[in-house]
Amino acid sequence: MPFEKGVSGNPNGRPKGSIDRSSQLLKECIKKFLLDQFEKIKKDFDLLPPKDRVKLYIDLLAYTVPKVQSIEFENGFESLPDDQLDYIIENLKKDANQKNTYKKSEDKVAESCN
Repeated sequence: MPFEKGVSGNPNGRPKGSIDRSSQLLKECIKKFLLDQFEKIKKDFDLLPPKDRVKLYIDLLAYTVPKVQSIEFENGFESLPDDQLDYIIENLKKDANQKNTYKKSEDKVAESCN
């Protein structure tokens, strides 16, 4: 039974932040290619003129670094009670510590790639 004109089969649409399968597959293929060709790419990279080297580096970063998204906080912190502010601060500290741990492990991986 076909859908009626103007009526979506999924009125809520795709969930916000979900990754479509074709994009995920493409990213995985690029990742595999880069891993398989890493030594050759590394040698070729050193042969590029500096301007091209920087451009390639920036282009490749898009596949490894998450995109930054902005968020809006409309109520402001002034309206929150102290216990909620304390809770937020503690969670931010935990998140920062986890990112530091992740960064340290990334540095170890980077060192092993050299």
